[in-house]
Amino acid sequence: MKHSCHFIYQNNPLFIHITYFTLISFAGYAALKVLKPREMPDTVTDLDLLFTSVSASTVSSMATVEMEDFSSTQLCMLTILMLVGGEVFTSIIDFYFMKVKFHTKGSDIRRGYSVYDIESVSSTNSGPNITHAIKLAVPMSELHLEEKNQYELKAIECLGYALLVYLLVTNLGSSLSIYLYLILVPDAQGVLKRKGIGFVIFSIFTGISSVANCGFTPVNENMVIFQRTPFCYC
Repeated sequence: MKHSCHFIYQNNPLFIHITYFTLISFAGYAALKVLKPREMPDTVTDLDLLFTSVSASTVSSMATVEMEDFSSTQLCMLTILMLVGGEVFTSIIDFYFMKVKFHTKGSDIRRGYSVYDIESVSSTNSGPNITHAIKLAVPMSELHLEEKNQYELKAIECLGYALLVYLLVTNLGSSLSIYLYLILVPDAQGVLKRKGIGFVIFSIFTGISSVANCGFTPVNENMVIFQRTPFCYC
């Protein structure tokens, strides 16, 4: 599996990106199709659902239907699409493929000298000098290359973990901040209650959409509806 991922990523990374976004877009369309809209289901066509799914997965924030027509479960699906289609999440996937690439490269280097050189040295040497002979049989350039790859691999792993922490902190932090704002500001609560939208789904949806730079909100008027509430632009 690792060798297959390395081969595909090394030879055609564009193919991986196109395949990834195509799969999540059609998976999102299928989920939106199964999960019925909140109101007037006949007005939302298959093309509208596909367009919205592609828009959410590519974080382009274009829609052909009003967001309030979607049910809470459909909004959850759009939230997932925005999360897995954002630049931070796709960067984590890129780091995974880079990690697989370095693992495969290290295995190729070790196979390059361990099979032939060590066996040939072992057949001609015996006793306490065999370890020293094996070290001499391994080219120093290959040892330095493997050591360099190990450092690069550790750097990639650290960056991958840093991105994962950043993704969790920013999404959870923004969602929590919006939720606290809704709890503390009665006027904002009244806006969502009139729309019939829950505080939790609004907070998570808007928080992830903001971090992904998508721009979707669960209400038709976007943030204009909160224009008269205090601190709405904070």
